[in-house]
Amino acid sequence: MKGKKGQGMSNLPGIILVVVFSLLLIGIGLVVIQSMFNIDSLTDDTKTITNETIRLNSSNLDTLESVTYPGFNSVTVLNLNNGTGVGETLNIGNVSVSSQGVVSNTSEFTSDNINITYSFKYGGASYLGVNSTLESFSQIPGFMGLLILVIMIGLVVAVLLGVGKKTGVGA
Repeated sequence: MKGKKGQGMSNLPGIILVVVFSLLLIGIGLVVIQSMFNIDSLTDDTKTITNETIRLNSSNLDTLESVTYPGFNSVTVLNLNNGTGVGETLNIGNVSVSSQGVVSNTSEFTSDNINITYSFKYGGASYLGVNSTLESFSQIPGFMGLLILVIMIGLVVAVLLGVGKKTGVGA
């Protein structure tokens, strides 16, 4: 290195640019992944359930059977009937349904045999695919810091020990 002042670190700015660019790409990727986590519904399918039997009393909260559909959301009660054979139509204001599908009584009327007709939205195949991808990506942040640290230490060691002498990288 005699007579070549300042040329031992000539590739250092290039290495720094590669590291900064890589971190920028990783950051953009994580922002995109985070925005996918915030998607409430992709292409929701709608389904209507007719005459599901529920109990409607003050001490019991029933849960709709359809909550097992992936991405269950947006429940709308369409009809309530007395299921005891009388078949009288009840006011749909007698019930409220939470976003988790829990049916609660909002009136004085009680019965253990009510038929409820309702529609709801749920995620189809696209929901399942994206949800699986998001679950996989949620594993990444735990390892990302360690991975970046190992890469940075490797670059520093390579520059300090002159591992890249043949290519001009290092001292």
